[in-house]
Amino acid sequence: MKVIVEPPVFEVQTVRPLMEGRNLAIEAPGRPWAGEDVVGLLVWRAVTAADIDRLPGLRVIVTGSIGFDHIDLDAATRRNIVVCNVPDYCVEEVADTAITLLLSLVRGTVALDRTVREGRWDDHAAGPLLRIADIRLGIIGFGRIGRAVAQRALGLDIACWAADPLLPAAAIAAAGQRRHPPLALCRRRPTRRRRGATRSHAPRLLSDQYRAGATG
Repeated sequence: MKVIVEPPVFEVQTVRPLMEGRNLAIEAPGRPWAGEDVVGLLVWRAVTAADIDRLPGLRVIVTGSIGFDHIDLDAATRRNIVVCNVPDYCVEEVADTAITLLLSLVRGTVALDRTVREGRWDDHAAGPLLRIADIRLGIIGFGRIGRAVAQRALGLDIACWAADPLLPAAAIAAAGQRRHPPLALCRRRPTRRRRGATRSHAPRLLSDQYRAGATG
């Protein structure tokens, strides 16, 4: 029996010791895959119904990501194939990056850096700059990453508004920290006193119908 791994997320030399003693061959062939003896896939890119059809002995698909919408779940379900994800993959790293980019945007770091590198000093190159405490952060999708971003933002005294169709307002508000305004389900447009920035890591939540309901 074989398990196919897909670099660079899954490397043969990393997976092989973990499977020792299970009588499994660990291989990393190129796509398209085929073979009746393939029982597992460790992947990070899309797995389609056609991929699954070429592997009649497949039992499990593992994706090295939080999301799994790139796996054809209907095709896997029809074959009783187990699909696994990694719910806590890079949560802290993505949240750190989101806050870093937000601060850079608000304070015009990139534009100002470019003018200095070009040998110019123009403190207006980035346009009007906001104070961190004068912005409101909208977080669309309040899962692990959304909560981690909110925790960091609240520590910087940034007002946070979160929207998630799968969570009641009370659950979002409960994630607020002490000494800071509680998070609330966003049902109104940002006030004029605060400029808005939106952080979304959940594109499927951004349907026209939901956006109309969340901002109307």
